Amino acid sequence: RDASGRAFARDYHPNGELAPRDIVARAVFMESQKSAAAAGDDNVHNAYLDISHRDSEWLKDRFPSIHAHLKSRTNPMDFTQEKIPVIPAAHYTCGGVTTDLNGCVIASNGEWYGNLYAAGEAARTGLHGGNRLASTSLLEGLVYGASVGEMVAGVVSDGTDEKALENRERVMETMHQARYAIEQRLALEQSSNN
Repeated sequence: RDASGRAFARDYHPNGELAPRDIVARAVFMESQKSAAAAGDDNVHNAYLDISHRDSEWLKDRFPSIHAHLKSRTNPMDFTQEKIPVIPAAHYTCGGVTTDLNGCVIASNGEWYGNLYAAGEAARTGLHGGNRLASTSLLEGLVYGASVGEMVAGVVSDGTDEKALENRERVMETMHQARYAIEQRLALEQSSNN
Protein backbone atom coordinates (compact mmCIF):
# COMPACT_ATOMS: atom_id res chain seq x y z
CA ARG A 1 0.00 0.00 0.00
CA ASP A 2 1.07 3.57 -0.42
CA ALA A 3 1.13 6.19 2.34
CA SER A 4 -2.55 6.99 1.78
CA GLY A 5 -3.49 3.31 2.13
CA ARG A 6 -4.13 2.70 -1.58
CA ALA A 7 -3.25 -0.81 -2.78
CA PHE A 8 -1.10 0.03 -5.82
CA ALA A 9 0.08 -3.45 -6.85
CA ARG A 10 -2.85 -3.96 -9.27
CA ASP A 11 -1.55 -0.97 -11.22
CA TYR A 12 1.38 -3.21 -12.19
CA HIS A 13 -0.16 -6.70 -12.46
CA PRO A 14 -3.70 -8.17 -12.41
CA ASN A 15 -2.79 -10.38 -9.44
CA GLY A 16 -1.78 -7.37 -7.36
CA GLU A 17 0.19 -8.33 -4.25
CA LEU A 18 0.04 -11.99 -5.32
CA ALA A 19 1.95 -11.33 -8.56
CA PRO A 20 5.38 -12.95 -8.99
CA ARG A 21 7.84 -11.46 -6.57
CA ASP A 22 10.00 -9.77 -9.21
CA ILE A 23 6.93 -7.85 -10.40
CA VAL A 24 5.94 -6.90 -6.84
CA ALA A 25 9.53 -5.83 -6.10
CA ARG A 26 9.58 -3.61 -9.20
CA ALA A 27 6.16 -2.18 -8.32
CA VAL A 28 7.33 -1.26 -4.81
CA PHE A 29 10.50 0.27 -6.26
CA MET A 30 8.61 2.25 -8.93
CA GLU A 31 6.03 3.50 -6.43
CA SER A 32 8.80 4.67 -4.10
CA GLN A 33 10.58 6.42 -6.98
CA LYS A 34 7.41 8.20 -8.12
CA SER A 35 6.75 9.53 -4.62
CA ALA A 36 10.33 10.70 -4.12
CA ALA A 37 10.32 12.46 -7.51
CA ALA A 38 6.96 14.14 -6.85
CA ALA A 39 8.14 15.38 -3.45
CA GLY A 40 11.59 16.34 -4.73
CA ASP A 41 13.04 14.40 -1.80
CA ASP A 42 14.78 11.01 -2.06
CA ASN A 43 13.90 10.29 1.58
CA VAL A 44 10.14 10.23 0.98
CA HIS A 45 8.80 6.71 1.43
CA ASN A 46 5.62 5.42 -0.17
CA ALA A 47 5.52 1.62 0.02
CA TYR A 48 4.26 -0.20 3.09
CA LEU A 49 3.31 -3.65 4.28
CA ASP A 50 -0.06 -3.28 5.98
CA ILE A 51 -1.49 -6.28 7.79
CA SER A 52 -3.43 -4.29 10.38
CA HIS A 53 -6.72 -5.74 9.09
CA ARG A 54 -5.84 -9.06 10.78
CA ASP A 55 -6.56 -9.82 14.44
CA SER A 56 -3.84 -8.37 16.65
CA GLU A 57 -3.41 -11.47 18.85
CA TRP A 58 -3.31 -13.78 15.83
CA LEU A 59 -0.50 -11.68 14.32
CA LYS A 60 1.53 -11.69 17.54
CA ASP A 61 1.13 -15.46 17.89
CA ARG A 62 1.89 -16.11 14.23
CA PHE A 63 4.92 -13.77 14.01
CA PRO A 64 6.38 -13.50 17.53
CA SER A 65 9.96 -12.77 16.37
CA ILE A 66 8.87 -9.95 14.08
CA HIS A 67 6.66 -8.52 16.81
CA ALA A 68 9.48 -8.67 19.37
CA HIS A 69 12.02 -7.14 16.97
CA LEU A 70 9.81 -4.24 15.96
CA LYS A 71 8.93 -3.53 19.61
CA SER A 72 12.63 -3.55 20.63
CA ARG A 73 13.72 -0.91 18.09
CA THR A 74 14.76 2.61 19.08
CA ASN A 75 11.55 3.75 17.40
CA PRO A 76 9.25 0.85 18.28
CA MET A 77 6.57 -0.21 15.83
CA ASP A 78 3.39 -2.18 16.33
CA PHE A 79 2.82 -4.04 13.08
CA THR A 80 -0.65 -5.01 14.27
CA GLN A 81 -1.63 -1.32 14.07
CA GLU A 82 0.96 0.41 11.87
CA LYS A 83 2.15 0.09 8.29
CA ILE A 84 5.73 -1.18 7.94
CA PRO A 85 7.87 0.63 5.35
CA VAL A 86 9.32 -1.77 2.77
CA ILE A 87 11.84 -1.54 -0.05
CA PRO A 88 13.00 -4.44 -2.25
CA ALA A 89 16.70 -3.55 -2.13
CA ALA A 90 18.09 -6.97 -1.15
CA HIS A 91 15.88 -8.98 -3.48
CA TYR A 92 16.26 -6.53 -6.31
CA THR A 93 20.06 -6.76 -6.32
CA CYS A 94 20.43 -10.55 -6.10
CA GLY A 95 22.20 -12.24 -8.96
CA GLY A 96 24.23 -9.33 -10.25
CA VAL A 97 27.70 -10.87 -10.53
CA THR A 98 28.05 -12.67 -13.88
CA THR A 99 29.83 -16.02 -13.64
CA ASP A 100 30.63 -18.99 -15.82
CA LEU A 101 29.58 -22.56 -14.96
CA ASN A 102 32.50 -22.84 -12.52
CA GLY A 103 31.57 -19.69 -10.62
CA CYS A 104 34.45 -17.67 -12.10
CA VAL A 105 33.47 -13.99 -12.24
CA ILE A 106 33.25 -12.59 -15.77
CA ALA A 107 33.71 -8.89 -16.56
CA SER A 108 31.32 -7.03 -18.87
CA ASN A 109 33.87 -7.39 -21.69
CA GLY A 110 33.79 -11.20 -21.31
CA GLU A 111 37.20 -11.46 -19.61
CA TRP A 112 37.63 -13.53 -16.46
CA TYR A 113 38.67 -11.87 -13.24
CA GLY A 114 41.55 -14.04 -12.05
CA ASN A 115 40.81 -16.00 -8.86
CA LEU A 116 37.51 -14.19 -8.17
CA TYR A 117 34.48 -16.46 -7.71
CA ALA A 118 30.81 -15.98 -6.84
CA ALA A 119 28.04 -18.42 -5.92
CA GLY A 120 24.58 -18.36 -4.39
CA GLU A 121 22.44 -15.23 -4.48
CA ALA A 122 25.35 -12.98 -5.43
CA ALA A 123 25.95 -14.86 -8.69
CA ARG A 124 24.13 -14.50 -12.00
CA THR A 125 24.61 -17.91 -13.54
CA GLY A 126 21.70 -17.93 -15.95
CA LEU A 127 19.67 -20.46 -13.99
CA HIS A 128 17.13 -17.92 -12.74
CA GLY A 129 16.14 -14.31 -13.06
CA GLY A 130 14.31 -11.92 -10.78
CA ASN A 131 11.41 -14.37 -10.45
CA ARG A 132 13.30 -17.29 -9.00
CA LEU A 133 11.87 -19.55 -6.34
CA ALA A 134 13.52 -19.98 -2.96
CA SER A 135 14.10 -23.68 -3.58
CA THR A 136 15.59 -22.88 -6.99
CA SER A 137 18.15 -20.49 -5.57
CA LEU A 138 18.95 -22.97 -2.80
CA LEU A 139 19.65 -25.70 -5.34
CA GLU A 140 21.70 -23.31 -7.44
CA GLY A 141 23.67 -22.21 -4.38
CA LEU A 142 24.45 -25.82 -3.48
CA VAL A 143 25.45 -26.91 -6.98
CA TYR A 144 27.45 -23.82 -7.87
CA GLY A 145 28.83 -23.51 -4.35
CA ALA A 146 30.23 -27.05 -4.65
CA SER A 147 31.68 -26.21 -8.07
CA VAL A 148 33.34 -23.04 -6.78
CA GLY A 149 34.65 -24.90 -3.74
CA GLU A 150 36.18 -27.58 -5.94
CA MET A 151 37.73 -24.96 -8.23
CA VAL A 152 39.23 -23.06 -5.33
CA ALA A 153 40.45 -26.23 -3.60
CA GLY A 154 42.21 -27.29 -6.77
CA VAL A 155 40.02 -30.29 -7.57
CA VAL A 156 39.76 -28.96 -11.11
CA SER A 157 43.24 -28.41 -12.44
CA ASP A 158 44.70 -27.01 -15.64
CA GLY A 159 43.45 -30.02 -17.60
CA THR A 160 46.43 -32.34 -17.20
CA ASP A 161 45.18 -34.28 -14.14
CA GLU A 162 42.85 -37.15 -15.24
CA LYS A 163 41.15 -37.50 -11.82
CA ALA A 164 40.48 -33.75 -11.69
CA LEU A 165 39.01 -33.90 -15.19
CA GLU A 166 36.71 -36.77 -14.17
CA ASN A 167 35.59 -34.81 -11.10
CA ARG A 168 34.98 -31.74 -13.24
CA GLU A 169 32.86 -33.75 -15.69
CA ARG A 170 30.81 -35.16 -12.79
CA VAL A 171 30.24 -31.69 -11.33
CA MET A 172 29.36 -30.25 -14.74
CA GLU A 173 26.86 -33.07 -15.40
CA THR A 174 25.22 -32.44 -12.01
CA MET A 175 24.97 -28.71 -12.81
CA HIS A 176 23.49 -29.40 -16.24
CA GLN A 177 20.92 -31.77 -14.73
CA ALA A 178 20.02 -29.14 -12.12
CA ARG A 179 19.72 -26.44 -14.79
CA TYR A 180 17.49 -28.70 -16.92
CA ALA A 181 15.24 -29.54 -13.93
CA ILE A 182 14.91 -25.87 -13.02
CA GLU A 183 14.16 -24.85 -16.62
CA GLN A 184 11.49 -27.58 -16.83
CA ARG A 185 9.90 -26.42 -13.57
CA LEU A 186 9.85 -22.79 -14.68
CA ALA A 187 8.38 -23.73 -18.08
CA LEU A 188 5.64 -25.74 -16.36
CA GLU A 189 4.83 -22.83 -14.03
CA GLN A 190 4.75 -20.36 -16.91
CA SER A 191 2.42 -22.57 -18.94
CA SER A 192 0.10 -23.01 -15.95
CA ASN A 193 0.01 -19.22 -15.42
CA ASN A 194 -1.07 -18.62 -19.02
